[in-house]
Order: sequence, then C-alpha cells, then structure tokens
Amino acid sequence: MTFTNNNDVKIYYTVEGHGDPLVLLHGGMMDHSYFYKFGYVPVLKDSFKLILIDMRGHGNSDKPLDAKGYSLKLFADDIICVLDALKVDKCNVYGFSLGGWMVHSLAKYYPNRLNSIILCDGVPGSKDGQTFQAIAKNFDETLKPISQYQLIKEIISTFDRQPIKAIANWMESEIDKIITEVDSIIDDIKVPTLLFMSHHEQNTDEYRLIKKSEKTIEKSRLIHFEDYSHFDIFEKSENITPHIIKFLKSS
Repeated sequence: MTFTNNNDVKIYYTVEGHGDPLVLLHGGMMDHSYFYKFGYVPVLKDSFKLILIDMRGHGNSDKPLDAKGYSLKLFADDIICVLDALKVDKCNVYGFSLGGWMVHSLAKYYPNRLNSIILCDGVPGSKDGQTFQAIAKNFDETLKPISQYQLIKEIISTFDRQPIKAIANWMESEIDKIITEVDSIIDDIKVPTLLFMSHHEQNTDEYRLIKKSEKTIEKSRLIHFEDYSHFDIFEKSENITPHIIKFLKSS
C-alpha cells in the first residue's frame, strides 16, 4: 500500500495507466475500489494516468473520529499531498458526490494545479448532513431504499460507523457554509468543466448549483441524465466514460 502524510493523517493512493494525470475522487462512504468495481479503471487507464485516492475517513486512509478532522481545506490539502508525492504539477480531476466537494475545494485553494474539472453530481445539498446522521444512527434502515444497488449496499455496509458519525457531525454543522462556499467558488472556475447531472428536483440546492455551473463557467458542458438516480449516474460507467475521454482529449 502507498501512503502520503498530511499533518499525521495518512492518505492512501494508487496509480494505474499512463498519460495525462486524472485524479478520481469517490463519493461519501465509498473508497477508490468503486472505480474498479464499476468499470472506470479498465476503460480509462489506457488513455490516462489514473490517481485513485481514498479520502480521509474512507478506505485505507486514516479516519479522524472528531468533526474537527474534516473540512474542505483539509480534503484539498490531502489531494495536494498525493500530487506532490507523485511530482504531478497539474492534473485533471473527477469527483462524484462528496468527491465533487473536494474538486471545488481544489478549485478554490489550488486553482493553479488544475487543467480541467469533471463533476458527477458533485455539489452539496441541504439534506446531506441529515442523511449522514440518519445513516450513522440507523444504518440498516437508511440503506433499505438503495437495496436495488446491491454492490453499493454491500460495500457501504462494511463502512466503519465511527467515521460516519464524525463526518456527519461536520456536515450537519457546516452544510450551509459549505453550500455558500461552493456557490462562490463556481464564480471563479476558469478551467474547462464537464458536468454530469442525475435527476434532481428544481427546488434543490443540487439542481441550482449544477445549473449555475453550466451558466457561469465559460468552458463548461452539462450532460443531464434525467432518468438516472444519484447512484445510477455513477454505477453506469459505460455511459459516463466515453464522455470523459472525449472531453479530456479535446480540452
């Protein structure tokens, strides 16, 4: 296993393939292995140097058990530590769900390290903190609605409960601030940006922020999978990876 260290928090990463660097950031209560299980790595590694990272609190990385161990800036610093360890100056970056929050944080604190951005439902919503709290308090009941995604359920069910509580506490206490921060970051993104969006009601923060990104970011393109759920859009990689390859080869 390969780790780097950010102020005594170990961050796990692995590398696959060759070509322009593409960082892959998983969603909450996931880890880097999802990109293998759902077919991203086999398709993308022939064209790109894939940098797969377990975010703090997830997978093989260290898992702070206090909410103070989590922030957008800390997540961004973790990614930069990996890039520095690999001597990667600039990269393309893909973030799904919570991973997309980290992409926004990179765009705020380290914009000079980015060549392009890919966001897959990668914005915060006002109910995210509540969702994590519900999972932390009643794991099995909260997972019932996603029972149709058996592989996702199996992996999430193995997730350590204590980090969930810490992440949930951070989210719930900071969610309004996080939404406001991401809203502001969107105004300043200058690099080419590809946006994937599943079905969202129009009165949600997710819908508003993604549509704002499409309108505000000059070099942006939105692909809207209206019939996909939040899990569909990540799981069905065969409909996502061709767009990623086309976008990165033309950026």
